[in-house]
Amino acid sequence: MLGFRKKFGVLGPSTNTIVQPDFDDMRPYGVTNHYSRIVVSDAQAVSNETFMAGTQEISDNTLDAVRGVLTCRPDYLVMGMSAVTFYGGAEGGRTWRENIEAASGLGVSTGANAMLHSPDIDNRRPWWRQGVRCAWGMSNFVHSVDNDAVSPRYDRVQVSRS
Repeated sequence: MLGFRKKFGVLGPSTNTIVQPDFDDMRPYGVTNHYSRIVVSDAQAVSNETFMAGTQEISDNTLDAVRGVLTCRPDYLVMGMSAVTFYGGAEGGRTWRENIEAASGLGVSTGANAMLHSPDIDNRRPWWRQGVRCAWGMSNFVHSVDNDAVSPRYDRVQVSRS
């Protein structure tokens, strides 16, 4: 069995062509990623309105992708798209994550949760605190060029050494 340490169910929009290869490149020995696509139309997010409509469709269709990936019995879920996990601030992100956890019976990593638990975010990005305040306050989202800040943190998931 390839995933003898952990099997991750990775959720991402069907239009995304980056998350799956990135997760494959980051995969440690003994861990397997099982990608489940959140089926959405190609939103052509060229304005705030079309972006918001596209992300709402992602949020609305996430549970179908969760149900699909559960059939391979993953140990943990990772949301491979962050925007929907930032809407509504810290409370909205927590509620979104808890809904997915309740439906799946598994833990799930999200971009918003990773941001809340990133130990040195203020020291690495002096402008970040202002950006987070703006993002959380306006129910918008912030992307970081620092992948450590927004990527799932494998070290928070118990991955056995054997």
